[in-house]
Amino acid sequence: ELNAIVIDLKSDLRDDLGTVYYDSQVPLVKELGTARDYVDLGAFLAEAKKRGIYTIARVQVFSHDNALADARPEWTIKDAATGKTYADLPGPGIRYAWLDPWNKNVWSYNIQLSVEAAQMGFDEINYDYIRYPDGAVATYSQEYSFSQPTDPKNNPGAMYQNIADFLKESHRAINGAGAFL
Repeated sequence: ELNAIVIDLKSDLRDDLGTVYYDSQVPLVKELGTARDYVDLGAFLAEAKKRGIYTIARVQVFSHDNALADARPEWTIKDAATGKTYADLPGPGIRYAWLDPWNKNVWSYNIQLSVEAAQMGFDEINYDYIRYPDGAVATYSQEYSFSQPTDPKNNPGAMYQNIADFLKESHRAINGAGAFL
């Protein structure tokens, strides 16, 4: 009865948030040590294809990736008051680090993972957290520090364009590798 399934490429569990779930061959993933060989995606995909199941890989992009944020804190949004990586803290022991949407290294990391998933045989890539953090427009620049000026009150167009540019680059690469974005 199952006709489609969404699989997280990166963990969305609080203890290893952002850890890549399989033995990724993406050079940056290997360099940073952000993967664990938990799932044999090749075998999983082969079985799904045999059963006619449409496969979707979910990739959290700018939040819920503590593994990348901890490995490369210079690629994160900073808390303007402390200078440390900004994170949502929704409850005890829960930390959702935020990566800087302007940082092209963050783009590359996620696009390379997505292309690898497409090449492995996933039918579609589903991005999650392709946005900036929520915050009061009036105090946004006092709360967060980005690698580029970010002002949703006076220049929201730059933020929208940045996300659109990331999606254009992703779309081209993922579709070129044989999957839908």
